[in-house]
Amino acid sequence: MQRYSSSSLITKVLCDAYDKNKKFRVIVVDARPKLEGKEMLRRLIKHGVTCSYLLINAVSYIIPEVSKVLLGAHALLANGYVMSRCGSSQIALLAKAYNVPVLVCCETYKFCERVQTDAFVCNELGDPGDLVTNSKTEHLSNWRDLSSLNLLNLVYDVTPPDFVNVVITEVGTIPCTSVPVVLRVKNVETS
Repeated sequence: MQRYSSSSLITKVLCDAYDKNKKFRVIVVDARPKLEGKEMLRRLIKHGVTCSYLLINAVSYIIPEVSKVLLGAHALLANGYVMSRCGSSQIALLAKAYNVPVLVCCETYKFCERVQTDAFVCNELGDPGDLVTNSKTEHLSNWRDLSSLNLLNLVYDVTPPDFVNVVITEVGTIPCTSVPVVLRVKNVETS
């Protein structure tokens, strides 16, 4: 099982499965600049879950060993696209190429009526300085003075529904194209 970045929901799901004596191994895939997967790795190991850790650039080497990919979501859009940490779409694309199922874990409160097909229309920008800094040295410390260099640190990307096999929610498993139905039902219940 492979997991990208960090998600408190997926951490809970994996810890609960471990507590029910389910046998599995987790490969936590991480990426710069945030390296959020380290926190998830720490929590899973502390709980006793067997884990491996690698950066996103090595995913193509490990994907043949993976039985399923779990992705968290920042939002599930009305057209079925999944907005998640930048890099999620690449993981899902590679998983599809290797016929590895992609499962998105997402609470229904993250379902929204917005429609989006790319990560440029509406996104959050991270600090561009994070891209050129690491813990040991500061690379390109003068990058702001270089007129020929522009840094773009997108926080989220958008994964097409074709790359996602199923969305796991508190109401059950659904296809990601069912977002409008769930939103309609929720609106009826709150009216």
